Amino acid sequence: VVSFLAIAGSLKFDSPRLDLIALISLIFFAVRTFFRYSNKYARYDLLVNKFLTSKLAHRGPGALKYIVSEANSNKALRAMLTRDWLSKWDISQTITDAQFDAILEQGRSYVSKMSSNDSSRIDVDIKAALVDLKRLKLIDEYEVKEEQKAQDSIKQLWNDTFE
Repeated sequence: VVSFLAIAGSLKFDSPRLDLIALISLIFFAVRTFFRYSNKYARYDLLVNKFLTSKLAHRGPGALKYIVSEANSNKALRAMLTRDWLSKWDISQTITDAQFDAILEQGRSYVSKMSSNDSSRIDVDIKAALVDLKRLKLIDEYEVKEEQKAQDSIKQLWNDTFE
C-alpha cells in the first residue's frame, strides 16, 4: 500500500523526493517478495529432501526391508478392504464366470475408492486378496466368517507359525 501511494504521488506531483521514496519503496517490495519466496522454497525443499532421504534413500538390506514392509502393509490393507467389501455382498449363491468377473470389478472399484483419498483409481488384484483371505482362513469360499471365528483362525495361524 505504501509503495502504491508513493508511486501515485510521484506520478501526480513531479517531485524528486517522491521519486526517491517511490524507488526505495519498490526496491523494498522486491527484496521482501524475493526473501518470502526463497524462504517458502527453502522450507518446501527441506520437506521434500527430508521425505526422500527418510523414505527412498535406503541402500542394501535397508532398501529391501523397506520395500518388504511397504508391500506387506499394502497387502494387509488390500485384504482388509476386500473382506470388508465381501461382508457387504452376498455372493454365496452359484454364479457364472461373467457374473463373477462383474462382481470382482465391483470389488475392485470398492477397494480402490476406499484406499485412495482422491478420485484416482488404484488397480487392485482382488483375486490375490481373495486367495490371501482363504489362506488366512478368514473366508469360506466367498462367505466372510464371523468376527470371533476369524479371530480364532488368526490366533491359530499365529500359534502354528511359532511351533
